[in-house]
Amino acid sequence: MEAKIAKVQKYEGLCVAPLTPFDPNGEVNLEIIDKYVDVLHKQGISGAFVNGTIGEGLSLTVSEREKLAQKWVHAAKGKLDLIMVQIYADSLPDTQTLARHAESIGADAIAVLPPIYYKCCNNAELIEYLKAVASAAPNTPLLYYHLPELTGVYLKFDDFLLEASRVVPTVCGAKYSSSDLKDLSGFLKGDRSHLKIFFGCDELFLSALALGVTAAIGGTFTYQGYVSKAIFDSFQKGDLAAARTYQRAVLEGARLITKYGHWVSGLKATSNIVTSLDFGRTRLPVCPLPPEKLKLLEADVRNLGLSIR
Repeated sequence: MEAKIAKVQKYEGLCVAPLTPFDPNGEVNLEIIDKYVDVLHKQGISGAFVNGTIGEGLSLTVSEREKLAQKWVHAAKGKLDLIMVQIYADSLPDTQTLARHAESIGADAIAVLPPIYYKCCNNAELIEYLKAVASAAPNTPLLYYHLPELTGVYLKFDDFLLEASRVVPTVCGAKYSSSDLKDLSGFLKGDRSHLKIFFGCDELFLSALALGVTAAIGGTFTYQGYVSKAIFDSFQKGDLAAARTYQRAVLEGARLITKYGHWVSGLKATSNIVTSLDFGRTRLPVCPLPPEKLKLLEADVRNLGLSIR
C-alpha cells in the first residue's frame, strides 16, 4: 500500500478528465478509448481521471462506469502513468461497489465527491463517510474530490483533509476543483508532502503552479492538452513569459465551452470538432448543443486555429 500511495504522491504532470463517448443510440462507446488514449499521449498527457464530472459519471449506470474504468485501465498500459477512478454515487452501496471494482482492476487511485443531496453536517460526519468508502477498497489510495461550486459542500479544506488523512489511512490527497486559491494557498504553505493535490481549474493552472501545485486534472486537456503541457514545461524551466502566453491561450479555448450552452456539452462538441474522434452527444439532463449553435462553435474553433489532428 505504501508503494501505491507513493506513486500518487510522486506524480507530476497532467491528467485528463476524459469525456465519455456515446454512440448514436446513446450507449457508451468503448471502441474509441484506445484512439482517445493515443490522442492524449501525443499531447503529453500522462494520466486520466475516469468517470468524473466531465465524463458525465453521475449520469452513468454502475455497470457502464465499471466497463469504462476497466477499459481505461487496459488502454492506458504503456501510455499513461496514472489512472484514477471517480466512484461517487448517491447510494453508498453503489459507491462501495465501484470502489471494490476499481481496486479489483488495478486502478491507481479512487476519488469520491462528498454526499451532495443528503449532505454531511460537519467534517466529522464527512470523514465517517470517507471511512465507509475506503473500507470497500482498503488497498487503493483515496482522493477527496473538492468541488464546492457544484456540490454546495464548503469546508475549511486544510483542516478537513489533514484530519481525514489521520483517520482514514488510504486518504492521500485531493482533486481540488475550486477557484478559491486563498484556501489552496493556506493548505500548501505547511508541510503537506504526504497529501497530493491535483488542481482542477484549467483556467487557473499557472496560478496554482506558482502556489506549489505539481499536477493537474483538466477537461480541456482533450482538445488543448498540449497547451497546458506547455504551461507546465515553461513554468518548470522558469520561463514565466511563455507560461503566461500559453495560459492566455487556454483561457481563449476554455471560453468556447460555455459560450453556447452547458459547459459539458460545449466541451464535448469542441472536442468533436478539434480531435479526430467522435464522442457523440451528451446524455440528458445535459442537453447537447443545437445545430445552429454547433455551427457558431465550429466557426469560433476555426478562428482560434485549434487543431491536434
